[in-house]
Amino acid sequence: MMPLIDRDGSLRKGKAAIRIVAPTLSRIVDYGLYIVDRILTEQPIKEMSDVRIATVFPFLHLTEMLDALQILLLGPAPIPARLQARSIFEATLIVEYILKEDTQRRASAFILCQIKELIAISEKFDKDTPAGKRFEQSIKKDSAAFGWSPTWRDTKAEVSFMHAILERPFFERARTEFPIVARKMNKSRPSWFSFFNGPTNRRELAERVGRSGQYALLYDYWSGTAHVSDLYRQLGEGHGEGVGARQLRDPREIIATAKIAFGLFVDASELIVATYLPDQVASHIEWVKAVVLKALKGISELLKKQK
Repeated sequence: MMPLIDRDGSLRKGKAAIRIVAPTLSRIVDYGLYIVDRILTEQPIKEMSDVRIATVFPFLHLTEMLDALQILLLGPAPIPARLQARSIFEATLIVEYILKEDTQRRASAFILCQIKELIAISEKFDKDTPAGKRFEQSIKKDSAAFGWSPTWRDTKAEVSFMHAILERPFFERARTEFPIVARKMNKSRPSWFSFFNGPTNRRELAERVGRSGQYALLYDYWSGTAHVSDLYRQLGEGHGEGVGARQLRDPREIIATAKIAFGLFVDASELIVATYLPDQVASHIEWVKAVVLKALKGISELLKKQK
């Protein structure tokens, strides 16, 4: 009977792909961090009312998820890496949608919604707020809490500070739009991209930036892994009369997952560099050729050998 996990066997089977993918992802992560560091060093962000908060930091998130994806593919554990790939995709949508057009309004909506989320979280940890009282009651009713209690704190000052940020002129149009979108979407906290006649959901957001095909894969198909509804993937050939389960750490998805990640990074980094580091566009193109295209060529040659 085949074991449900064979770590050494998976590494042997995925060795050729890992040799190409792992060092490439390391170089991609290092380059992504270089881009972020250069922007933050040469063009310091001094206020939350700065468009780059809504583009550079999602790009940083994308880079961080690529770092995690590399760790998983080294396992190799490409199925759990689907979650990172999906997050990388969503970060790319943010960067592309905001920088495509109407950048200042879209950025202000993104930052406003982020700050409102922070306010909601902060108030939840203050017993003197309605949100804090509701949170306390939910903990008391939770049979799995086992007497656990959060560290309660007075959040008035930090919440007041965040509200003051949202009163700045940069957020005026987003502030006005917020209740309109909330009523239209029937949500107390609507998605930032729905502001100013934007898409109503992430499927439409992906369509707006020309990524409906990737959405169908990363959300419609791979979302089953995130929401524990991918039974189709787990069932395997049985032994005797019983139902079988597929072996963990199947290395066959290493290349597919890596190629998606490579492409998303190239597209997002190209936009970030062109917008904030225009003097680096030429060297960026050369870097992509030397690192990413070289890796893709190596992957193509490997796939030919495996046929």
